[in-house]
Amino acid sequence: MLKIAIVDDEQESIDLLKTYIKQFCDAKGMEYELFVCYDGKELVRSYKKKYDIIFLDIEMKDLDGISAARQIRKKDQDTIIVFVTQMAQYAIRGYEVEALDYVVKPVEYYSFELVFRKILKHLKRKSAQDIVINYRDTIRILPQSEICYIEVLDHYITYHMTNESVTVKGTLGDAEKKLDGMMFYRCNRCYLVNLGKITEIDRDGITVGGKKIEVSRSRKKGLIKAVTEYLGGGI
Repeated sequence: MLKIAIVDDEQESIDLLKTYIKQFCDAKGMEYELFVCYDGKELVRSYKKKYDIIFLDIEMKDLDGISAARQIRKKDQDTIIVFVTQMAQYAIRGYEVEALDYVVKPVEYYSFELVFRKILKHLKRKSAQDIVINYRDTIRILPQSEICYIEVLDHYITYHMTNESVTVKGTLGDAEKKLDGMMFYRCNRCYLVNLGKITEIDRDGITVGGKKIEVSRSRKKGLIKAVTEYLGGGI
């Protein structure tokens, strides 16, 4: 079930998006749950990582959409943000907060449908990045984006996630085969790290998920290159 939030201070705009969401989802046989906030402050005040999609108005009185999105991204890197705006030039700043797209008020159904189809493609790609492991006689699905680093000790590997750690029998090579090679890098013989979770690189190693990890001398140059490519040449 999709969890969709509409954040707007204009009731007419909210009602129109509600109608379009219902029309699209009913036609596709998709279930969804809808949440409404009437300003940016209301959204970020007690934000919880639960929305798949946020339709976010840019021009709001108390807290504008760009500022609200910045605060959201501090807590949630995964939710899809689509800006709703009266002036398209404002939405260009969406790259600052990794917005997927935007629609212009008054929103026409054709434009909305194109954006929602784009959203579904994005969600499909994202779900393909999950990995499946056998854990204590159950099957666990781990989103790669939630994995900070993977550690091997003896014949066991531990997936250190954002909120938990999961240990299973296996080798680092087993984990490496399941993971996206553009997102993870083996920094030594005991650790694979999520490049997107690295918060510090220094002479002695890296910090990821709050843990300091040593990078072997032979792999340091490769790590810098991998991080640079991951960030799109941003360092």
